[in-house]
Amino acid sequence: MDTEEAKTSYKLLLVEDEPQDVECIKGLLLGSENILFEVEVVDTLSLALERLSTNSYDVILLDLSLPDSRGFETLRSINYRASGMPVVVLSVIDDETLARKIFREGAQGYLVKGHIDSVALLRTLEYALEHKRLETSLNDSQQQYRTTVDSLADALHVVDEGLRIVLMNKVFKQWNKRLGLITEVEGRSIFEVFPFLSEVVRKEYEEVFATGKTLITEEKTQIEGKDIVTETRKIPVFKGGKVVQVITVIRDITESRKLQDALRENERFLNSVFMSIQDGVSVLDNEMNIIRVNAAMEKWYSHAMPLVGKKCYQAYHSLDKPCAVCPTALTLKTKQAAYEVVPKRGPQGEVVGWLDLYSFPLFDSLTGKMQGVIEYVRDISSRVEAEKKYQKANTARNRVRKKLKELSFYDSDTGLFNHRYLEKAIEIEFHRAQRYCHPFSVIILDIDYFKSINDVFGHKFGDKVLLRFARQLKRMLRRCDILVRLGGEEFLILLTNLDRAAALNLAQRLLNAINLYNFGDKIHTVKLKVSLGVASYPEDKVIRAMDLVNLAEDFMDKAKEKGGNQICSCLDFPGDGLKRKKIILETKNIAFLQDKLAKLTKKTNQNLIEAIFALSRTIELKDRYTGEHVERTVSYAIEIARKLGLSREEQEAVRQAAMLHDLGKIGIPEKILLKKGRLTPKEFELIKRHPEIGADILRPIQLLHNIIPYIYYHHERWDGKGYLQGLKGEDIPLGARIIAIADVFQALTSDRPYRKAHPFKKAIQIIESGAGTQFDPHIVKIFLSIVDQKKNPAKS
Repeated sequence: MDTEEAKTSYKLLLVEDEPQDVECIKGLLLGSENILFEVEVVDTLSLALERLSTNSYDVILLDLSLPDSRGFETLRSINYRASGMPVVVLSVIDDETLARKIFREGAQGYLVKGHIDSVALLRTLEYALEHKRLETSLNDSQQQYRTTVDSLADALHVVDEGLRIVLMNKVFKQWNKRLGLITEVEGRSIFEVFPFLSEVVRKEYEEVFATGKTLITEEKTQIEGKDIVTETRKIPVFKGGKVVQVITVIRDITESRKLQDALRENERFLNSVFMSIQDGVSVLDNEMNIIRVNAAMEKWYSHAMPLVGKKCYQAYHSLDKPCAVCPTALTLKTKQAAYEVVPKRGPQGEVVGWLDLYSFPLFDSLTGKMQGVIEYVRDISSRVEAEKKYQKANTARNRVRKKLKELSFYDSDTGLFNHRYLEKAIEIEFHRAQRYCHPFSVIILDIDYFKSINDVFGHKFGDKVLLRFARQLKRMLRRCDILVRLGGEEFLILLTNLDRAAALNLAQRLLNAINLYNFGDKIHTVKLKVSLGVASYPEDKVIRAMDLVNLAEDFMDKAKEKGGNQICSCLDFPGDGLKRKKIILETKNIAFLQDKLAKLTKKTNQNLIEAIFALSRTIELKDRYTGEHVERTVSYAIEIARKLGLSREEQEAVRQAAMLHDLGKIGIPEKILLKKGRLTPKEFELIKRHPEIGADILRPIQLLHNIIPYIYYHHERWDGKGYLQGLKGEDIPLGARIIAIADVFQALTSDRPYRKAHPFKKAIQIIESGAGTQFDPHIVKIFLSIVDQKKNPAKS
């Protein structure tokens, strides 16, 4: 109790919003042996100002970064309201320039969070209290002034305009004694007391007397064999608006410097981490000047080194002004993070890849002002290239999607729905029948012995029979019934709202009509026999839509086993009908269904390929030149492929690609294809997209994937100046290089809406001149030999 009473008590206002820092400071304050601090804590500037308006404190510990205020405005607001109370600033930044600014703003102390121990905190608070007491004492009396300065922990002396020492404290005398200098110094010039001082010190004092501004310097010296670092503050004393004296305070900051060295080592470590990041990192100022980059950026843009000091758009994009789409410019404008996919450019500004560019604002932690932008860059070339192609082709894809969708749902020979449509439709209709308790039936028909018709009369006649058979069936069905060609000579009918009895009745009428009707043409006609299987819901007690199809198919197989040209249903098995249905449903396992779907898919793919080739022929209806041009291009391309010694499979791929190389023109407006004058730049850009449109049309067809590169790249040039991707040399697929020559030669020798055909000799000269620039020189040589053989058959 006696010890507590012996301690000097001070009221301290702690303005800090971090609870852990509050507790830390409270704990450090307990380390004083002779001072007791009564601590009052507030966590915002507004609360601090409120307390200061009603209470008085001996000292204020102030965090510059508060929820409602940041930086020097916080210090100014406190000083204004504190009416002379000493203020010690807390900061997370150890920066000499910042410390000087803080002292100029009127603070009596500056402490760095994370580097505060009890001794440093108490010494600073004591210094602040004593410093304030010193100012008060100086105003009261010279004696109080001298007593006060003697109580300071730092060495202090005061000089007049003649640089004579007029006052010093005990600590200053102790320093002189330790340095081996005279201790009775009052009235002596500082250069007499300290003969080793340079003229620089004189100029520093002259500056303080002239400007009235505090000057802070740092010196290294040796005391008792130990190297120490001191900080000297030269503080002006005014009288009548004029500087009449300068207070010089010398503080030992050796330990502080050690902490700074530790911070520098930490910074070196962080710099090593920064340089080791595999993605690119670039730091820019507010003017887009590069101020720092990591090793990844230096590697990617080695051709533009050194990067630091250049504008980002100059170093990274070879431009003289900011990019049109620039996330960094957006961040500088909005002070918000931004993102964009940007091109990665080479030495000449050419696009060599693609980058994810994230830009983040860089703020000063004390002032809150934006200092620049941090760019974080990741190479995503392969992904962005795919996305870019998709976006560019999206419009053309939408244009042809309807046609392809129709082709994928319809049988090309009969115009009926195919099994793809069946998979969709039967689930919808079966679900509707279940939900509304409506009957639903399926009839499967298969023409008996149809192979013999193809063998006797040929497949062309067989196709006519199938077409007329399909038309006859369609005429006998309701509008709501769905007729599907499953493949070959097998058909299926979905009958909504028809129970088994009605379905059997319809099946009988179909059978009777088909038996009576003659199918064929004016030359040949045939009678047809059909086997039909009928399955119905709910009579046949199936629980899945495809079970109903499988059941009808099984009944149709049974009809064939019984000789054909008849109808089978569950009623044909009165004794073991339920047992048979159970066996059928149990044996239709997943493997069987997968096998069935695989066969149907293969057939449909073949049909779809045939439909695509048929679709390519429709271009001839839009542009007769294109139709004739394709045929001649195929001829030349095949001959070149043979001469190059390509395999049969490769020759076939070249043939298919040559047939379809202009398929994408289906997505080009006719007014452009048939325009008689020269194309505008915008129209030519549309024409240039036809390889991409063609590739997108073929992409869903797995069996044609191998020819897509030939079509997509057939307008590339050997020197890299073609389109779409600017490939060069042997990077261009061989098939595309073959088609390129055949395509251009055929175009040169054909009449176009806007010009007449070139003479044969002139066309040959153009091809020859393009060897090594537009065309593969080796293929040009092969092509010319082919043309020469055609012209002079005797040579071959």
